[in-house]
Amino acid sequence: MSVFRTFGIFALAFAALAIVAVIVTRSSASTGGHNLTPMAYMAAGAIVLGVGLLLHHKWAAIVFAALFGCAGLWVGVGSIGKVPFPWLFLNLAFGCVLLLPGIITAWRWSDLERDRSDKRRGKPDEERPTGRAL
Repeated sequence: MSVFRTFGIFALAFAALAIVAVIVTRSSASTGGHNLTPMAYMAAGAIVLGVGLLLHHKWAAIVFAALFGCAGLWVGVGSIGKVPFPWLFLNLAFGCVLLLPGIITAWRWSDLERDRSDKRRGKPDEERPTGRAL
C-alpha cells in the first residue's frame, strides 16, 4: 500500500468521524448545544480528497500537502510569541509533524498518476517513462 492511499484512508476516516459528530449533535443543537452542521462541508471535502488520494491523483496530493503545510506553519509560527517556554517545543514539534505530508508528497511525486493523455492514446505502461532514477 502506498503512502498516498494511507493518506486517503486517514482523510476518509476523518470524514466519517465528522459525519458522526454532525449526526450526534444535531438533536442537541436546537436546545442550546453545539451546532456542528457546518462540519458536514468539511466532511464532504475530506471525502473528495480521500477518494482522490486513494486513486493517486496529483491534485489531491497537492491539496492534502498544502492543507497540512498551512496548518503546520500556523501552529509553529503562531506559537513562537504566544506560548510559554516549555510548551513551545511541543507546538513546534507538532507543527513539524504537520509539515511531513508535504515533504512526503515531494519525495514520492513519481508514484502518483501519470499523464492521462498517454492512457487515452493506448500506450502500454512500459513505454511511459517512470520518472525514477536508478
